[in-house]
Amino acid sequence: MDIILDLPDGLENELRTEAMRNGVSLHHQIIQNLANLHEAKQEALTPEEELTQNITDWISVRQRNRYYKLLQQKESGHLTEDEHQELLLLTNLVEVAHAVRMKHLFNLAALRGTDILPLMQSFGINHRAEYA
Repeated sequence: MDIILDLPDGLENELRTEAMRNGVSLHHQIIQNLANLHEAKQEALTPEEELTQNITDWISVRQRNRYYKLLQQKESGHLTEDEHQELLLLTNLVEVAHAVRMKHLFNLAALRGTDILPLMQSFGINHRAEYA
């Protein structure tokens, strides 16, 4: 993925200096700093926050959008063989991710001392069929 950043001069110079000190490219240094920030954020989460994040971020937005688009194409009869194979792979991913998501939901329900169905509703999860 390409992202264009317009950094303030001071921050850009600081990042370039840090990259030179570490013997890596500016690009690599920015990625490393972002990864470190993400890791620190993950470590700072409470168990409830971590479960909540795992429930809401169960698959990437890109994967979810692609999955639903391929389902629509299948329903309309406009799915190529390559897209069908991609849909099968994404379906497996969604099913596994949903099973893990359900585990997190049960853990969060236990942590909160609540029933699973109201919790699922609070996350907008249909208990009958989350995905087609």
